[in-house]
Amino acid sequence: MKLRILMLLTDAFGSRGGIAQFNRDFITALSEQGDIEKVICLPRLMPYDLHLTLTKVDYRKEALRSRWKYFLACLKLVLGRETFDLVICGHINLLPFAYLIGWLTQKPIFLILFGSDAWTPPRRRWPNALYRTVRGCVSISQFTSDRFVRWSGISSDKIYLLPCCVDLARFSSNGKPKAFIEKYRLQNKKVLLTVGRITKEERSKGFELVIKALPRLVKKIKNLVYLVVGEGDDVEYLKMLAGNLGVEQQVIFTGFIDEKEKPDIYHCADVYVMPSKGEGFGIVYLEALAAGLTIIGSKSDAGQETLRAGRWGYLVDRDNEDSLIDGVLKAFQNPITVSRDELQEHSSSYFNQRCHSWIQGIIKSGFY
Repeated sequence: MKLRILMLLTDAFGSRGGIAQFNRDFITALSEQGDIEKVICLPRLMPYDLHLTLTKVDYRKEALRSRWKYFLACLKLVLGRETFDLVICGHINLLPFAYLIGWLTQKPIFLILFGSDAWTPPRRRWPNALYRTVRGCVSISQFTSDRFVRWSGISSDKIYLLPCCVDLARFSSNGKPKAFIEKYRLQNKKVLLTVGRITKEERSKGFELVIKALPRLVKKIKNLVYLVVGEGDDVEYLKMLAGNLGVEQQVIFTGFIDEKEKPDIYHCADVYVMPSKGEGFGIVYLEALAAGLTIIGSKSDAGQETLRAGRWGYLVDRDNEDSLIDGVLKAFQNPITVSRDELQEHSSSYFNQRCHSWIQGIIKSGFY
């Protein structure tokens, strides 16, 4: 029997960010499984044009940007007698919708645990029945799994670990890209890099912390610059902060960089730094590692797991500026390189194999 899967998700194709990237990889992997007939996707957001060529994926757009439209679309799926064998809930905030569909159709629900949203109980206290109906979970890290188990009461035996992946070939180093080096005037510079959304409500990446440490860092590292890649409503604040601290010449804001140009941006840098506090895994760490950069991550979130407790990069205390500065100095003085063989466990092909094992486990258990 081939499975038909209904997946409720925040975003994937036609969107940006870590959750969207994981969902794209996950949906693509599911569509390549011989045991799956179709994956019906119902996204909440799709801010950009959709380019989708996966024949097994039915990516529906009728429920975008509205909780009420999303609720009606879920009802339509059920009342329209759409056939599917299981429901994958791609975000914990969508669990009420998944619960409704599961209750009406008596189909099993599987929940994806991505990051900090699953670390603590949702602000809106949902009935415990919602969690009891979840047949199993997929977590991108042990860190996230442990935090979820701590408050939800769901057994860790129900959680399958599926770490994020990266296209190793795409990010492999081809030397410094001349066009970008000239565009951002990076000749003869030591380059720190951070990539991510730059928003007021999500100051968890640590852009601000790095800028605050720059006055001391530029005195210790000759020709140091900080390359800030991303867009959002907090850019002007960061520019003002850099100006107030007298390091506006050392902070370079690129704005949005197209996904096709992302590898070139990584290859402009020497060290990737992200003293974060909300990463459920940190796909950017994998991209930077695949590009050959030395990584500075945080002890405050799942970055410590991704970086193998410091074997794949330097871990710092984000609340201690001295710790951050010490990490940056060590990264330049003693680079850490992770081999391609070590990174294979985060390759796209290995991710697909793990997805296949998960589906096989569901089939063998008879959960559907």
